[in-house]
Amino acid sequence: MSRIALTCGCAWNFFIPGSTPGHEIACPSCGRTVAIPGRKPGMGPPLTPGEIAARMQQRAAAVQLVVLLIVVTAGGGAFMAWKAGPPGIRRSPPSW
Repeated sequence: MSRIALTCGCAWNFFIPGSTPGHEIACPSCGRTVAIPGRKPGMGPPLTPGEIAARMQQRAAAVQLVVLLIVVTAGGGAFMAWKAGPPGIRRSPPSW
């Protein structure tokens, strides 16, 4: 697990876990708020590698589904066009 090193205005150095939520934390020495670098208000805690991998797999599955739907739709349209034949020509069954 990663740690973030912080330094307060009172010169107190301390560490917090990398998964700490929020964008500020109180100094354990003097109680003043210290900004967590790299975080802005409204941002959640950083994602873990497992969460990043899960999101990438979900996106890949969504892309595969879209590609499959496009291929099936195009194949169905091509089949319907082939079945209808060229315009103006009427197909009749062979007479044996």
